[in-house]
Amino acid sequence: MKEQVGMEKEPEGRVEFLQRVCGAVARRAPERPTSGPSKITGEVGRSVRDGQLADIFVGNARAAGIDARIVPTRTMVVDAVNEITRTYSVRTLHAWNDGTVERYGLESLAEMSGLEIQRWNPEQPEESRKAAAFGMQCGLTSADYAIAETGSLVLTTSREKGRSVSLLGDVHIAIVETDRLIPDLYDLPQRLLKDHPALLPSNVTIISGPSKTADIELQMVVGVHGPRHVFAILVQSD
Repeated sequence: MKEQVGMEKEPEGRVEFLQRVCGAVARRAPERPTSGPSKITGEVGRSVRDGQLADIFVGNARAAGIDARIVPTRTMVVDAVNEITRTYSVRTLHAWNDGTVERYGLESLAEMSGLEIQRWNPEQPEESRKAAAFGMQCGLTSADYAIAETGSLVLTTSREKGRSVSLLGDVHIAIVETDRLIPDLYDLPQRLLKDHPALLPSNVTIISGPSKTADIELQMVVGVHGPRHVFAILVQSD
């Protein structure tokens, strides 16, 4: 399921809104004794504070329908992507133009399996971008954050990171590094403020599993409003 958080006000209004959210979730109740690897505090609404965030994220992401996996090095990302694209007989991969392809050496996929990589190009005419987006089978993006509590991926967009790439393909592959893990959803507003002090992104997409709807005769249908298959590749940070 994908939720889009639109922020249409002026930047000052967005900052004030997020600051109010941060203040609201900062209130604490008395802590309760807990045990186990993940400390659970009595803070309002908070369920994850510490522990093995990567393992927590993977477990919750899989429970939500995201095929999440951890790879120990950046060089192993290409093998993970190659396995996914071969499984779904992907011939053309549409990717964000944000440096993700170069960062993980994904250009080598062309030699490994003949996979063609098309980059999102904001300079192309809108009609050309739309035609490519609606015809795509698989989209590849980075992710700004991964939320351990819900197993969610968080994507922000820009000129080089078109929303269509994560929304219109049958398969979506998102790559995120472990230093982008945050404990729970309540940490997101503060992290956005920290990482975007001058101007917040105009769009934030939270992905919590593949697209689902039960509007049709109360029968669950996957892939009506977005990808049927979502993959999260969590890379151990250097």
